[in-house]
Amino acid sequence: MKQSKKIVGYCRVSTDNQKEEGTIEIQEKSLKEYVEKNGYELVKIFKDNGISGGSELENRPGLVELFSCIENNKEIEGVLIFKLDRLARDLYIQEHLIKKLEELNKKLISIKEPHLDSKDPMRKAFRQFMGIVLN
Repeated sequence: MKQSKKIVGYCRVSTDNQKEEGTIEIQEKSLKEYVEKNGYELVKIFKDNGISGGSELENRPGLVELFSCIENNKEIEGVLIFKLDRLARDLYIQEHLIKKLEELNKKLISIKEPHLDSKDPMRKAFRQFMGIVLN
């Protein structure tokens, strides 16, 4: 029997208003549906509720816990997010986190942006361009 690929999820909402509207639950549901359809095993979902996407890593307890988890669990292949702005709204922070994942040899999977591969210069440029335009 083939073993499924293990990943962790990350969800974030930035305001109390979004918390009340259930945005984090929508993200969670989407992550669970994605892993089911794509043959992954979702080990855990980390969350930052009511925290700005412009916040540095140390100000986001869910993200700190996520990085601790993936640094200590070699079998986890990557991180699943709903979309890039849930990881970070600030382009500099976004690119820093992606680089950190690459250094750990973990892939980043976005449900809404399926082509995030940094090894392809055009995809990286497009990702960065979208980070500038959408933020």
